[in-house]
Amino acid sequence: MVYTNIKRDSSSIILSQKKNKNSIITHYDKIKLLNKPILKSLRNANAKHIGKMFNYHWKLKKNLSDKITDNNIDNFYNNLSYKHKILGGKLIGAGGGGFFLVCVKNKKKTCEIFDKDNINYLDFNLEANGSKIVIS
Repeated sequence: MVYTNIKRDSSSIILSQKKNKNSIITHYDKIKLLNKPILKSLRNANAKHIGKMFNYHWKLKKNLSDKITDNNIDNFYNNLSYKHKILGGKLIGAGGGGFFLVCVKNKKKTCEIFDKDNINYLDFNLEANGSKIVIS
């Protein structure tokens, strides 16, 4: 997860989606259809397809409201895509800032580049058995 360094009021973004209910429902229906392909790609460790699905999700999400993204967020994402070679990503939460969930080919190498470029990120691993509390 990569932090955009942008804080926002999620409630105003969610409220802005009520303007065009029919269009919003259509986009959310398309987003829901991504669940099975993403889960299948996770099970098959197909990072390239996960990235493609994240990109498609991000494209759909941007249509939900004009408050989901702006030039700063789009430029940030384009920088991640081109300079840092992510396979794909999607803004999590309501939008307008916060974190991008990104998919990369080589996590170690990408984290080293993020460190070098002072990009704030949270490195994590997926766990097949759900959340666990680790006491050290």
